[in-house]
Amino acid sequence: MHRTLMRKIISDGKSENMQKLECVMVEALDYLKMFDEDVYEQAEYKLYKMAYGDHLSRELAEKWVGSMKNEDGTTGGHWSYEQTSQYAGSHDKNDWYAVLNMMYSDNYLPKFETSTYIDLAKKWFEDKDAPADKTLRYYWYISKD
Repeated sequence: MHRTLMRKIISDGKSENMQKLECVMVEALDYLKMFDEDVYEQAEYKLYKMAYGDHLSRELAEKWVGSMKNEDGTTGGHWSYEQTSQYAGSHDKNDWYAVLNMMYSDNYLPKFETSTYIDLAKKWFEDKDAPADKTLRYYWYISKD
């Protein structure tokens, strides 16, 4: 019955009812989180993808990069968003920012130059077996705190 009711509320599109629906959904998801973290995470991931698609939002990319513990002993991004954007090419800039900094964070060697990390990031994106949301999945299911 809940599906029918939700479809009716959404198709009617009344602002007041949409806000009430949001409250019901938030309460239900908060309750779910208390009892089944895995199912909650799956639902949150689906909601995120509905809102942002297959890529990181800038806010999420910055959160991830800011929490990186780098092999050189530092924390956070080695390059700023603006610095990485110039090398993004056709890649999503938010994903590129996170992945380029991740390549530095995980693969740091003093002998590596910026071009090495750029090449590693390109290889990350060129993985033909990977789904379109590879970077988002990696963050969500592996790196997310």
